[in-house]
Amino acid sequence: MMTGEELRFLLGSGNVQQEEVKNDIPKERVKIKGIRGLMKFFGGGCSSTTAQKEKDSGKFPVYWVGNRFYCYSDEVEEGIKNSKKTKGND
Repeated sequence: MMTGEELRFLLGSGNVQQEEVKNDIPKERVKIKGIRGLMKFFGGGCSSTTAQKEKDSGKFPVYWVGNRFYCYSDEVEEGIKNSKKTKGND
């Protein structure tokens, strides 16, 4: 027979393993099309001017097809994340 403390310990250690597995799952790469797509990706409260400035800043790669552009969500997230880290270190 198992005591309550042993059961809690076993259940507690199982939850930690599940969280680690969830963190290892990569986010799906999404193609973001145009300024409106970039605005939606930034949370919907972002203006077109702000989205345009972020695109033009060079923090993430932008791909052009004719006069339309697209970018990928993982590259945008990484570029924004890296720019915040280096911004304070200058």
